[in-house]
Amino acid sequence: MARSGLPLQLLLVGDYDIVIKRLERRLRSNRRVDVLGHAQSLSAARVLLEHLTPDVVVLDLRLPDSVGAGSIVEVRRLCPAARVLVLTGGAALDERAARRCGADAFLRRETAPERILETIESWLPAGGPHQRREQRSRRASTRSHASSPKV
Repeated sequence: MARSGLPLQLLLVGDYDIVIKRLERRLRSNRRVDVLGHAQSLSAARVLLEHLTPDVVVLDLRLPDSVGAGSIVEVRRLCPAARVLVLTGGAALDERAARRCGADAFLRRETAPERILETIESWLPAGGPHQRREQRSRRASTRSHASSPKV
């Protein structure tokens, strides 16, 4: 369980290849993380994000229906309070560009699942459930006042 008493809620968005399968298995075995779902495309993520409010979205930039910065911008639009961890396997987008589009973290797909989990766990709140809701509300408010990213 998270320090707040609640696990961090996470949505995984990535084509179902060996890297994503391994990461999902690792995340599901961690009691501090609650995997709400797994979308294999950006269109499937849109459907899930209409009903879910994850704390974290792990976004693989190699999706069948979207590639690169557009995926980040869309996830950020649909879920402004969530942290976005971007996974990339190529030079399609550099870290600075990803951060300008709304990514909170940027890792290569080859990164060990333990390192990805460390990044996610670094976002666990220190306070109780009330503080977690406050933090998400502040993040959404801050992002809604920020200027739109250039894509």
